[in-house]
This record gives sequence, structure tokens and C-alpha cells, in this order.
Amino acid sequence: MTGTPPWTCGTLPKPISSSTPNHSLPHGRLGPLYRVRRSTANLDSVLRPRPGGCLSPTDPQRRSARPDTGSATPVRADIIAAATRVFSERGYHAASMSEIAAAVGMRKPSLYHHVRRKEDLLFAIHEQMIDELIAEMMRIVGSSATPAEKVAATLRSAMGFVARHRDGVTVFLAEHRSVGGERWNELVIKRDFYEQMLHRVLTEGREGGAFVDVPPAIAAKALLAMANWGYTWFQPGGPLTAEEVAETFARIALRGLEVR
Repeated sequence: MTGTPPWTCGTLPKPISSSTPNHSLPHGRLGPLYRVRRSTANLDSVLRPRPGGCLSPTDPQRRSARPDTGSATPVRADIIAAATRVFSERGYHAASMSEIAAAVGMRKPSLYHHVRRKEDLLFAIHEQMIDELIAEMMRIVGSSATPAEKVAATLRSAMGFVARHRDGVTVFLAEHRSVGGERWNELVIKRDFYEQMLHRVLTEGREGGAFVDVPPAIAAKALLAMANWGYTWFQPGGPLTAEEVAETFARIALRGLEVR
């Protein structure tokens, strides 16, 4: 995935007017910054359901464009794909730009016409992964489904993501602290935003009497961990499909969450 990810119905979530503390949610390599707070309540205005499961942007104000990271052009998809494979197989620190260039089918000096350094590729991989996850999660949270159905859909989405992007998820989880400085902060903000959407689902279920009274933050981490670590053991073509694994996870999770 390159360029602007499909956040919702061809539109983008607008920033939320809020008091401090607030955070900027960077959108894509060339997109605007959005303000989000860490409370689940702030998602009301970002994730307002509309007919057809679309999400309604609500606040017209926007922040300035994100700081330039040195390139006005998104990294080529084939270069990101090659770097993902090399980083997954060799590890980020052991991998070299020469290996990535060879995987793409170009010379090393040519690769530097597209990226300035190896960390640029790692950042592009992380950003591609989290943007796709956020886009999928926004569709789930913005739908009219029940909290239990949203939990099951989240697990299907996450497990399907692992199955589709095993190398990418390996890099995303195993090398997540190898991106430094301001760009790491951008990724943390996006990761937090993704997790806050699941907090919102769990809070809705608890407040509506469908779920037992457990801390949403802990429950969200437990749910995501069930699927995320599938990259270490799930085998496409194995005895169970990603969908079947996700359904099993959902039964286990909802058995503990739902009021009985």
C-alpha cells in the first residue's frame, strides 16, 4: 500500500478540537496531521457511524502538513516489498542496502536515488503496516455492529493481516524500536490510535452491559496479542485458515468478555 490509505469512504478523519494533552496523528508520507487525544471519549467525533458503515468527519480544522523527511515522493512499492523480505529474513540490523538493492534488481548506488538510508525503508514498512491496520479498524469501529461483533471482526482483521503480510508483520513487531527520533513518535501515535479504537469497542460493551467489568486497556492488549503473535507460528496452507483461527480466538475472547 502506498500513498493515501483509504481511511473511510473516500474522506479523511478531521482533527478533534481538544485540550491538552493531545497528539498528532500523521497520515501517510505526504498527508496532513490530525489531533487525537488518548481518551476513548474523543473517538465519538472521529468515528461517528453513518449509513453503510462509513465514518463521518466532523471538525473542519486541520494542522499543518507533517515535516518533510527528505523525499517528496513515496518509496516505490517494489523497494518496500524487497526491504520487507530482507529485513524479515535477515533482521534489520544485519541486513544491508546491498542486499536490498539486489533483491529489487538494481545496483546499490541506484537505491540511494530512492531512499537516503536504511531507516527510511524501515519507517516506510512500519507506516504502510499501521496505515492499513487503522483503515481496517476504522471501518469496523464505525459500523453499526454490536460490540461483540466488532471484537470478532477485529480478530478476523488482525489475523487476516498476519496471513497476508507475514514478512511485514515480522518487521513491524520485531523491529518496532529500530526507528528513531520524531518518526518513531509518529508511529507510536498511530499505534496508540489503533489501540484506542479497540478500547472504545470494549468500553461500549462494558457500559452497555454486554461485557464484564474489566479494564479496556488490558483487554485490548490481550485481544491484539492473540492475533499479532500469529506471525511466529501461523502457516498459510496449514490445517486451519486465518479465518478459522480468528473465529476460535473470538470464541475464547467473548467467553471471557460477555456477561452471562
